[in-house]
Amino acid sequence: MVEKDGVAFVRKELALLPLVSRTWFEWEMEDGVFTRVLVIEVTCDTDPNSSACDVHGLQELGHAVKRILIEQTMMVVGNLRLVPKNPPQFTLPKIAMP
Repeated sequence: MVEKDGVAFVRKELALLPLVSRTWFEWEMEDGVFTRVLVIEVTCDTDPNSSACDVHGLQELGHAVKRILIEQTMMVVGNLRLVPKNPPQFTLPKIAMP
C-alpha cells in the first residue's frame, strides 16, 4: 500500500523501529522476472564478528519486519537486505610486486 505522500506503509512502520536508519526498495531480475527487494539500512554493524553488531537487535528487527509484512500489509517482497549505515572501512595490505 502506498500512502498519498508516495511512501509505502511498510517503510513508514519500519522507520519507527530501533536500529532502522532508512529504507528503500530495489529490484532484482532473475530468469527474466523482477523481484522486489526491501533494503533496510541499520545503525549497527552487520558483521556478526564485530563488537558493534547487535545480533539480538537484528533478529528482533527481522521478526518485526515479518510481522509488519504479514499482519499489516499485503505487500509482497521477494528479499530483505540489511545494510549498515556506516560500513566498516578496511585497508588492504600492500603487496610488494617484484
